[in-house]
Amino acid sequence: MRTADIIADLANLAFLQLILILFLNFIFKNKIIKFLLMMLFAIFALFIHCYQGMTVVNLERGIIGDLSLSGLLFLSSWSIIYFTRSSIDLFDRRFCLIIVLTGLILYLSVLDIIPFDIYAFGYLPRSILLLIFLFCMLFLRLNYIFAIIWVIALIAFFVKLQNSVNLWDYLIDPILWLLCLYKLFIREHRQDIS
Repeated sequence: MRTADIIADLANLAFLQLILILFLNFIFKNKIIKFLLMMLFAIFALFIHCYQGMTVVNLERGIIGDLSLSGLLFLSSWSIIYFTRSSIDLFDRRFCLIIVLTGLILYLSVLDIIPFDIYAFGYLPRSILLLIFLFCMLFLRLNYIFAIIWVIALIAFFVKLQNSVNLWDYLIDPILWLLCLYKLFIREHRQDIS
């Protein structure tokens, strides 16, 4: 198995485990039980063939595609912080706003609603490296963990650790965008209600 496929499988597993943790929050309060169930699910999802020789991770990867390396690292960081009860807030409001706006601009540019295609610049990353560097400097002030994640993703892009040849596919994906969108608007709305 190639390194790019291993990273893609791990990223999709991280997303499935996020869903599992959110579901288990309704059933169990003990984090040790949730951690053990998450590990059992990881073994099942990665190694047990359940449908026409495909694992659960392969099926999910076929449905939503490859997730970004930064999404994998972000979800892994969130999981570590969740289980260690650390007080680090990965979902700073300003950070989520930047990710949501970046994803929205990328999506609108791909649909030709915006007159220039920012996603196409990802195929020629030298043209946007200054922009990504500025984002990383901004993230150092807002969310230093994500700044480190984007630097790792940049290095991974240059050594071609994923299947994509577009830099944006290493930096942001729809799952990370939706998670930040949820944390930005739904969480804020719930805090206003209570």
